[in-house]
Amino acid sequence: MNTVRMALVFSVMASVFASTEGSGADIEILALPDRDNAGLVVVSGRIEDGDAAAFRRAMPRGGKMLVGLLGPGGLVNEALDIGAQIRMRGWATSVVAGKGCYSACALIWVSGARRYYRSDAPIGFHAAYMTTEEGKQVETGMGNADIGSYLTHIGLEREAIQFITAAPPDKISVLSLEKAGLLGIDVLPDDDDKKRWNMLRQIDVRVRASLLVVGGGARCPNIRKVKADEVATLFRLPPDGAPNSEYASGRMQRETLKVLDLFDTSDTRAACREATTFLQNSGFGEYVKRSR
Repeated sequence: MNTVRMALVFSVMASVFASTEGSGADIEILALPDRDNAGLVVVSGRIEDGDAAAFRRAMPRGGKMLVGLLGPGGLVNEALDIGAQIRMRGWATSVVAGKGCYSACALIWVSGARRYYRSDAPIGFHAAYMTTEEGKQVETGMGNADIGSYLTHIGLEREAIQFITAAPPDKISVLSLEKAGLLGIDVLPDDDDKKRWNMLRQIDVRVRASLLVVGGGARCPNIRKVKADEVATLFRLPPDGAPNSEYASGRMQRETLKVLDLFDTSDTRAACREATTFLQNSGFGEYVKRSR
């Protein structure tokens, strides 16, 4: 879906859904898919019992859809069912411009095969909970287990699942662009955030390349050895206190474990091949020795 069409879609969603009231989710198809463009459906309001079945009945049989979302949350099982439908059909998700998507709504958003992100449309998560007869919100392990199992199935990593289920029922963990990058949650930012997202992705590549060179240099005969204290300069990583330095530090911690696992648990030759391929394909082929 091109940038102009996406901007128009977000504008239409924002104007149509200026407010949402009533019980249960409102499901409204604003455009049906055709040969060239995805259709558009908006799910707004609280997710209640029966909404997953209603979503299934309302959706077209063929074509791609963009699912716009806004709402305070609702029932986890219904949200996961809707999310699974979206994921299996390869549909995209977004949050209506200027609105918010929290709790169960956010679980639907993260299910998208492509997740559109806007900084003016907050996405927030917290742990699953049940309400007692006294009206107290109590976190439920079974609900969090269902969420964790589902998120693992759609490919999210352990750190992302921990973030999504960490906040208590009366709190919200809002997903920033930087947090999405750190947690490995792939998003498609709008034009205002695209430059920042691309910069974070460049840091990701530099961090992994630097670790592969350090680890590979000690194990792989075709990878140049580099001193650890030279890595930050050679790979242009932001120094302490510079913009994005905290992000780079977080990525370094996560990628270090992955690289250690690569070299410690894999066949050495396979690990060296993987490291070599990454360096060559990411612009760091200078650290790969030429074969004689």
